[in-house]
Amino acid sequence: MTLKADTAADSGWHERVERTSLVTPQDETADFVTNPRRLFVRAVNPAFASWLHLTYRVRDVSSIVGCCHGCGYAYATMSRYEPRDREEENGGSSPPCQGVVIFDLDGTLTRPALDFDLIRAEIGIASGPILEAVEKMDDASRGRAIEILEKHEWRAARRVSLYDHAVNIVSSCKGVGYFSALLTRNTRPIVDFLILQHGFEFDAIRTREDDAIKPSPKPVLSICDQLGVRPDHSWMVGDFLFDIVSGHQAGARTVLMIGDGPLPEFAGQADHVIRRLDELFALLQSNLDPDVIGPPD
Repeated sequence: MTLKADTAADSGWHERVERTSLVTPQDETADFVTNPRRLFVRAVNPAFASWLHLTYRVRDVSSIVGCCHGCGYAYATMSRYEPRDREEENGGSSPPCQGVVIFDLDGTLTRPALDFDLIRAEIGIASGPILEAVEKMDDASRGRAIEILEKHEWRAARRVSLYDHAVNIVSSCKGVGYFSALLTRNTRPIVDFLILQHGFEFDAIRTREDDAIKPSPKPVLSICDQLGVRPDHSWMVGDFLFDIVSGHQAGARTVLMIGDGPLPEFAGQADHVIRRLDELFALLQSNLDPDVIGPPD
């Protein structure tokens, strides 16, 4: 893989702009234009001739790698990235903000598509959380287990459907003064794929490649720290016990999204239970801090 970059000025963006040419092993060339707000991808190859975007804050071109998972899109993911400095962008002071709404992915924004019992059976796990069981395996067994798990995750990602209004609900968080974030035990490439497929925009993202995973409170606290908001002014929205535990231990309010499913035994541990994502908007509006004016930039 060959990566070449040069810096150019673009007065329309008021920021430094990086222009990058990427040549993949298949000799497919893509031009990348980045600024701290968006990563825009324009494929030179006619097969990928469209503009796509990812909502990452990119600081340097060295943190960009190109990839294509056979999904018909040319896009980019970051092996590492640095969040944008919100105080720097707003003249030295952070904008007023209610907090952050942190969404789980599978079963919360997307309808359930993973058969965890089938995955466990194929790997050879009797019961319990899959990632924790895989972590305890020897290297050979772990490699095989991850291959099986990712096979199922990619299959689900390509056929999954969203809950009604999922993209609009995420976008509407800003309208009532909240950042939006994604916290999932899934992988970064799958998250990138679904963002491109459906048009989600998030202010922060954490996947299982990013240090601690749910049910630890650490990723919730990390997101709040990145965005400069208080955990107790924020929300964790998910469909499983680990989402609720992670949010509660971080001090956030918790919302259990159950869709058309039965009420689980752990539902009482959540602050709120909803069946439709549009019910979340009413909760946000009814819990606004009157001392905070205006949405985040």
